[in-house]
Amino acid sequence: GCSDSDGDGVPEADDVSWTIAMGADAFPNESSQWIDLDSDGFGDNPNGSQADTCPSSPGDSTGGGKYGCIDSDRDGWADEFDAFPTVISQWADSDGDGFGDNISSGAVMVDHWPNDANKNVAEVDISCSPDSIDTTLASLEEIAISCTVTNAMSSSLVIVLKWQFPGSVTATLSQRAVSLGASGSGDATASVTFTGRANSAGQIDTSILAFEPGGTTAMDIESFIINVEGVQIGNVTAPSENTNDSSNDGWSKYIPIDPNDPSLTIPFLAAVVLSLLFIARRIKVSQRKQLQKLSDGAAFTVEQERMTLKHSSSVLERPPPPLVRNVNFKR
Repeated sequence: GCSDSDGDGVPEADDVSWTIAMGADAFPNESSQWIDLDSDGFGDNPNGSQADTCPSSPGDSTGGGKYGCIDSDRDGWADEFDAFPTVISQWADSDGDGFGDNISSGAVMVDHWPNDANKNVAEVDISCSPDSIDTTLASLEEIAISCTVTNAMSSSLVIVLKWQFPGSVTATLSQRAVSLGASGSGDATASVTFTGRANSAGQIDTSILAFEPGGTTAMDIESFIINVEGVQIGNVTAPSENTNDSSNDGWSKYIPIDPNDPSLTIPFLAAVVLSLLFIARRIKVSQRKQLQKLSDGAAFTVEQERMTLKHSSSVLERPPPPLVRNVNFKR
């Protein structure tokens, strides 16, 4: 006969004429188990060691004594017994508030008060400056917001600071994760500076929020405003009907920029002055060239007439003056 090492009464397979598929002992060294219909490595005897909780579907769960079931997030806990079947770091939620009981380092969706359904996320304090920023589109100035965050919990934390803003801001830095020591420790506070540029005029409402990794509920929030002044280049505004308005000096309509903004008006006027000087110089050079042409032409005409007279036949053939004869001079 076949051997039965564990003495459970089910012979072991001999790999030739007697196989596990035929009914041989699937667990030759475990007397409390001998059959495994779904072949997941957990025996089907419910009273045996590591009995398969889901004997008809293969799985590898082991958490909570629930063996052999499907475990989608691979945290060891069967999906049907996992409060967070898609979150690998959480599986239990004692107070049912949607945050997990596991508070170990690196865990997400942590409930820092696992027995209080009204509290869950950690407590931190954010402080940012300035609370408002004034800028202009033309300046292309980089906006900078400096924030400090302080841990108010008795345990260390990893948090994520996020700068939330509408599409009218282009951020250079909008998110940063920082580690904070327990409250009262030397590393319980960290600083982060967020930077970016505004790309549309008007008032922009933005906020800095603190989250735990994977969390969607902010632990704290700090809001601030960006005031952006717009300048429309090339847009000529019609003159005001109020002739007593001292701001309408008659030139504003010819200047395609905001005349009240010296950072733009001064360079524009400088460019106009340089253009006028350049035009004046061109005119002067042109006049000088014209006078030179006239002078050269006059000199050529005089020389031509002189040479003509010099070689003229009427001059060369002029008869000599008549001789005076028999002239008596009285004494």
